Amino acid sequence: SFLNDLKKTTATALTSEKSFGVDILIVAALRNPELRAIRDLDWGFAAARSLDQGTLYYAGSANFGGRSCNIIASACPRMGPVAAAIHTTRMIEAFRPRVLVMPGICAGMRGNTDYGDVIVATPAWDWQSGKKVGTKGRPQSAAFQIQPHQIEADSRVIAAFEQLAEDSPALAGIVAKWRGNKPRNLPRILPGPVASGASVVADGETIEDIKRTQHRKLLGLDMESYAVYAAAKDISPPRPIFFSAKAVCDHADPKKSDDYQDYAAFVSAEVTALVLERAVASLLGE
Repeated sequence: SFLNDLKKTTATALTSEKSFGVDILIVAALRNPELRAIRDLDWGFAAARSLDQGTLYYAGSANFGGRSCNIIASACPRMGPVAAAIHTTRMIEAFRPRVLVMPGICAGMRGNTDYGDVIVATPAWDWQSGKKVGTKGRPQSAAFQIQPHQIEADSRVIAAFEQLAEDSPALAGIVAKWRGNKPRNLPRILPGPVASGASVVADGETIEDIKRTQHRKLLGLDMESYAVYAAAKDISPPRPIFFSAKAVCDHADPKKSDDYQDYAAFVSAEVTALVLERAVASLLGE
């Protein structure tokens, strides 16, 4: 019968073991400037391939710590958590990576971050998740009660970034390679809280409110990190080590502009490459 066949199919799916495939999967929020910055790395990316009719990816490889690693890179079809979660899930299912990385650009907390600083999201959560309550007939008195589900990056990832944070010559070398518009400060590596949401924020008030009501040590704001973390954490085994390392390009205020987007995407890509090169043995478990 149909129900018996369904039970057999379900049992087979649950008991069949999957194994890791590629070493590293890169998921960027957009093709430009974030995926472009990754493709500019010396990782030998070939021409775009099609996973299905609507999903393109690039295959490459690099030598990290004496080990040749295969790499898949792709971009979500659009910004935001829904697209990021769906795309990440599809890519993990297709390639079964050992390490999942989201590089790119984000907003940083003014006063705590500068342009080009790389924020490693830990924890990440959805700042728009919760319940809006108020007095009946008085919608203007509604209040938002946050109900966050926070996901941390792996401790091995944080240790690798903290080691790189102390290597000023390496960070200075990254800045020296950039020939376009750039700030005067040397980029810092900052592991810390990042809130994700579906809204682009540029009022200067929202990010301050999130810091005040949700996490007093908030460093950054983006649209995809939590969704990528959730997809990686909830996928069927084997699950990848995952992290988001985005560079600050604005402060989510009225001064928000595109001036440092290309620079921030470049710094994020270069820092990601350095961390993978130095920590690949730890991250891959070998």
